[in-house]
Parts: sequence; C-alpha cells; structure tokens
Amino acid sequence: MYRHHHVESVHFNTSMECPLHPALAVVQTPSREYFILRENGMQIGCEEEGIAEIWMEIIGCGLLGEDKNKI
Repeated sequence: MYRHHHVESVHFNTSMECPLHPALAVVQTPSREYFILRENGMQIGCEEEGIAEIWMEIIGCGLLGEDKNKI
C-alpha cells in the first residue's frame, strides 16, 4: 500500500488555528501535510515548503495558506 496516499484527516485551519483561505484545505497523511485546492484536490504545496509562490499570487494567500485579505 502507498502510505503517502493514505489520508488521515482534512483541515480548514492553519496549524496556528487561523482559518485557511476559502480556496484551500490541508490534507494530513502519515508522512506530511499537503496544501490542496478545495475545489479539485490539486496539491499546491506541502508543510516543509509552504504554498508555491505562483499559487500564493493567484489565490491571494500567505505561505501557510492564511487569507491575506483577513490579516
């Protein structure tokens, strides 16, 4: 079995309990957390690197998925 494909939980808040940008969610797997687009599940970052710079610009979020409009 591919352990990195096993989803343990899905979150809509940052690790500091701030709401994520409405377009994002965090998926926790046994090995790491992934930032994904809520609408289609596309991975746009991971916990070690944060959200890819291009996606931060497109969505309007910070490195850890926080909504820049609510900071």
